[in-house]
Parts: sequence; structure tokens; C-alpha cells
Amino acid sequence: MERHYNKVFNRTRNTVERAFGRLKARFRRLSVRMEAHIQNVNSIIASAVVLHNICEGKKHMIPDEDLDLQCSNSCSEPELHDQDNARGQRERSEAEAIRKAIAEYLLTHVK
Repeated sequence: MERHYNKVFNRTRNTVERAFGRLKARFRRLSVRMEAHIQNVNSIIASAVVLHNICEGKKHMIPDEDLDLQCSNSCSEPELHDQDNARGQRERSEAEAIRKAIAEYLLTHVK
């Protein structure tokens, strides 16, 4: 069951990472700290996503070198930090229960 979950999870994660890589390659300002008022950040990101989806729908190309640069900068494994306090332990237990439920669902519903 865990192997199947990992296979589906990795396939999905790779798809999501590529999508965000394309978005950030198209709008490079999303890759750096935004110099905007915090109340405007959601609107800026949502606008970039809408414009990106329009570009994708119209098959506008992103230069390969921009995609390569973006992927090399952001497609690495996320860092995980252990939490040694009670809250961290509880969150890990909850996360493991959620992962198990998802794994069971994927095993029975996704090939």
C-alpha cells in the first residue's frame, strides 16, 4: 500500500512542481520576495495564475532556458525539520493518519 501511495504521490507532486515551475518561469517576479503590500499579494498571484492559464491555453511558449533555470532553482526536495515538542508529535501523528487514509483510498480507486 505504501509503495502505491508513494508512486501516485510522486507522480502528482511532479506534475504540480512542473506547473509551478512553468508559472514562475513565465512570471519571474514570483520567484523572489515580493515588494508589495501584504493585502495585494493574493491578487497579484491570482492574476499571474489567470494570465498563465490563458497563455497555456493559447500555447504561448516559455523559452527552454527559462524553464531549465527555474527547475534547477526550485525543483529540489523540501527540507523537513523535526519538531521535538508535544505539538510537533501530535501534528506528525495527525499527518500519518491522513497519509494512511489517502493511501488506502488511492490503493482502491487509483491505478
